[in-house]
Amino acid sequence: MKIGKTRSNIRVEIDAHFEILLQMIVDLADRYHSEEYAFDEKVGKIYEKASKYDYETYSDMTQGYGEIQDEYYLKTLEARKVLFCAIFSYCESMLYGIISFYDINKGRTNQFTQLVKKICEEYEKKYSEQMSLSSGKVLICDYYRPLRNYFMHGEINPGKDYENLANLVNMEEHLHYNWNKEIEITDNEFLKKSLDLIYEFLCRIDESYVEKVR
Repeated sequence: MKIGKTRSNIRVEIDAHFEILLQMIVDLADRYHSEEYAFDEKVGKIYEKASKYDYETYSDMTQGYGEIQDEYYLKTLEARKVLFCAIFSYCESMLYGIISFYDINKGRTNQFTQLVKKICEEYEKKYSEQMSLSSGKVLICDYYRPLRNYFMHGEINPGKDYENLANLVNMEEHLHYNWNKEIEITDNEFLKKSLDLIYEFLCRIDESYVEKVR
């Protein structure tokens, strides 16, 4: 059931997937951001040089660079969206892993928030005390979940999820609405923060069960 003295098998999976996702942020999101920044610097120098000439020469020297800049920008944004969805899917899949590993009866429950609720209910039922989860539970369940759904499906139905998503954009300095009213992740720090919060959340669930199983 355990590897070594401290980690359960499911904790090993939680740790391994965390490390993989962290590396993916560095390899993909950071890479696209660095390429975008380097190209912007290059274009800035071209624009500065072109500004010394007449309008026709300026147009010839700078033609097409704006479109390429847009492509770099969009690739950076898409990389962040894809990685955020992967981070949330990691949380979801590890919850299923915890349910299976600790033989928790989830019934027909499949929705994310219901899975979390079922894990807590089964813990309380087995051990006659409430599970103490990390402070990130509300943020993950009520705010990150609709953000993932928005990135996956492109829209959120009016209601509580819609309100929470709007509030999340207002709360988070690295989220904003673009000119087309679409939500964008503007910095990789949001990905790292989300991953850390989800990792802490999953570890706390596992640690709660490990303490009892011992």
